[in-house]
Amino acid sequence: MEHKDNFEEQELITLAQLYTNIEFLGCRYPQETMKKIAKLAETVSAKYKESRKNKLKRTFVQASDAAEQKAKRSFK
Repeated sequence: MEHKDNFEEQELITLAQLYTNIEFLGCRYPQETMKKIAKLAETVSAKYKESRKNKLKRTFVQASDAAEQKAKRSFK
């Protein structure tokens, strides 16, 4: 764990939750909080992104596009 010696456990949990909310859910927080999380996440983000580099990535499509493609296949 990257910052376990720098923070109390409860604060580290809170910071980790903020990081995941920002990174995966697109949440926004006050500028000071965003800067703090960005600074703390530099090494964590780099390690995570490097580990995901060669993994499969999900591609999201609109439902209308998927339905259109399905309809095109069914007429062949």
